[in-house]
Amino acid sequence: MSLLSRLFSKKSELPKPQTSSASSPPPCSLQALAQLELWYSKRQFIGVKIPGIETSYQSMVLAVDKARGLIWLDELNPNNLSANVAEKLIIEQRHGDEIISMTLERLDTAAPRREIACLLPHEIHYRPRRSWERFTLPGEPLKAKVRSVGSEPQTVNIINLSGGGMRLALPGNHLGSLHREAFLPLCEFQLGKLHISTQAHVKSARVVTTPYRHTQVSVAFADIPLSTQRALASQLQRLSDLYRSSERSAA
Repeated sequence: MSLLSRLFSKKSELPKPQTSSASSPPPCSLQALAQLELWYSKRQFIGVKIPGIETSYQSMVLAVDKARGLIWLDELNPNNLSANVAEKLIIEQRHGDEIISMTLERLDTAAPRREIACLLPHEIHYRPRRSWERFTLPGEPLKAKVRSVGSEPQTVNIINLSGGGMRLALPGNHLGSLHREAFLPLCEFQLGKLHISTQAHVKSARVVTTPYRHTQVSVAFADIPLSTQRALASQLQRLSDLYRSSERSAA
């Protein structure tokens, strides 16, 4: 049995969309439908996010059923319980200087399976890409040494990192010294053989209470050479590609 036949044969097991005009979801936009069919035809990996969860996943479009208003995604990689029970998924993909994104409503959260059935989206969104893509490295958090004006250097955890900046986690409440636009005379870390020592400006800061009370601070590098930024971004991309390849091989 072909993949499409196997997928479509399962549709009778899923809850059917409401048929009344008052409760039916808006129809899928032509732009969204065209983009989904393009991803399907190219067998292209797409990014998947779950609202409220920072982890990013990968999947691909397995089938688009216009007649029934359904889209089928492959299982999320990496897979976990939160991904299985999520009611909504945000799919996105880079395209030139933009990021294309759509929000999907799942139909089969009560019966997790390899293929994920969702309603076709009724909107497609475009937003500018970051100048430098941020990466969350697997394993133990990377450490950095930072110093705010009038303070001693302290070691902090790096949450994510890019060629243009990073997000940090510091135990406790540091909003007094690490407020928006605060200057950091020292921002130093090591990634493999690449040593970065620069200055930075705080772009945003907030106190988070889970899993412990800490301050999350997003900073932008202030005086890092463009060649170093490119080397850092390239190293991060290589590490991310290696990690994703190993995850797919282990699946």
